[in-house]
Amino acid sequence: MKRSLIIVAALGLLPKVDGFTSITVRTSRRMRVRDSDGITTSIYCVESTKLLEDFVPPKPSKKCITKQQQQQHNHNNDDFLNDLHLPRGLKHALIQNTQHVFSKRIWIVDNSGSMKMMDGHEILQSAEHGKKKKKHDIKQNGSSSSSSTGAAVSVSSSSSPLTTRWAEVQETVNCHAQLSSVLGVPTDFRLLNPPSAGGPQNFRVGYHNQNIPVPVPFLGRNHKSDCHRANKIMKRIQPTGKTPLHTAVAEIRTEVIKMLPQLRTDGMKVAIVICTDGCNHDYKNVNHDGTIPSEPQLNEELRAALESLQGLPVCVVIRLCTDYGQIVDFYNDLDEQLGELSFLDVLDDYQAEASEVYSHNPWLNYALVLHRLREMGMQGSSALFDLLDERPFTRDEIRDFCALLFGTDLLPDPWYDWENFLAEVDRLQQREEYHWNPQKEVMAPWIDMEELALQQ
Repeated sequence: MKRSLIIVAALGLLPKVDGFTSITVRTSRRMRVRDSDGITTSIYCVESTKLLEDFVPPKPSKKCITKQQQQQHNHNNDDFLNDLHLPRGLKHALIQNTQHVFSKRIWIVDNSGSMKMMDGHEILQSAEHGKKKKKHDIKQNGSSSSSSTGAAVSVSSSSSPLTTRWAEVQETVNCHAQLSSVLGVPTDFRLLNPPSAGGPQNFRVGYHNQNIPVPVPFLGRNHKSDCHRANKIMKRIQPTGKTPLHTAVAEIRTEVIKMLPQLRTDGMKVAIVICTDGCNHDYKNVNHDGTIPSEPQLNEELRAALESLQGLPVCVVIRLCTDYGQIVDFYNDLDEQLGELSFLDVLDDYQAEASEVYSHNPWLNYALVLHRLREMGMQGSSALFDLLDERPFTRDEIRDFCALLFGTDLLPDPWYDWENFLAEVDRLQQREEYHWNPQKEVMAPWIDMEELALQQ
């Protein structure tokens, strides 16, 4: 005698027996168990299902998330976003990006030996910060404490000289581990090389998303343990080894292809962030005749691996952690060739990126929070984030960016009513916080109205 039993693992619920024929199973695993009466039971552990409309779940237990607890979780996220002093529109764009644009984020973290070079740039957290013109000193380093996440994302005064590339990587990864964890954004971090001191080569944060039913203590506690674990892993790593970037990209491509059915169903993408200081070097890079490939050959392998991602629902951000001219030129060429429609964007350190943005769009205060959002793939929400450092915005693009920044669709047409457009932008930004301007080295509003008035 045989019978079948379905266990909905992801939901922790047991559907009614007479509803089996109406359940859509996306992926499942099957086990057979025999009880003391000799009856064989087939157990299906389902990862995602579509249940009957008449399915009645059991009453919430202590391990289920109540409505009040989910509201509290949402409230905590709102508090965190408020601490970043985001304008209304940018806050909404971030929420949309993390909940409706990207299914997950995958970071390739370069921990090769060249990361010991001393041309890295850390962000000093000693800038003045406050509401409007009220300024307060903040002397926190966002990479050392989860309580200073907001400062690591929204405040900066300058870049520290004479630091290693690895210190820059650590600061960047720790900041985004905290950001993803607090916001419940599923994010995987994958080191290029196995850590020399032992420990995991891969770690993840943000999988306690509020939309996934998990035990209540997980919501309140695990984002902190996520951050602590990520910081601990990054702190103990000593850079060593080569830079097998093309292999890491190929592995992610295979993973994304497996995710395609679900990504297409959900209408979502995967953000791939490559945090590196170099090009493609691997112990396995040997030609058929036994010779070592030249640097152009190695770079061509990486270019081919990145080109193979085109057509997939992905957005690629390359976060460079070096000032070495040939490396920067190689990736800038990639950006020009593959950067169409925000498929790929290359970012430098904050100070260098701010200088590029200022050279094209001097009316914008390139606050640190903008840089952090671009690092995590906001280009997937709007191509304007990609174009900031590439060319001057047209009047239409200025209007669209200001509308995105301040969260309004009611800005006057700058082609027909330039003066009223300027007045409305100035009015909207009066309600927003000041941010550190890295070019002028002062607390300043988002838009320099004098500079904007010259964009005719």
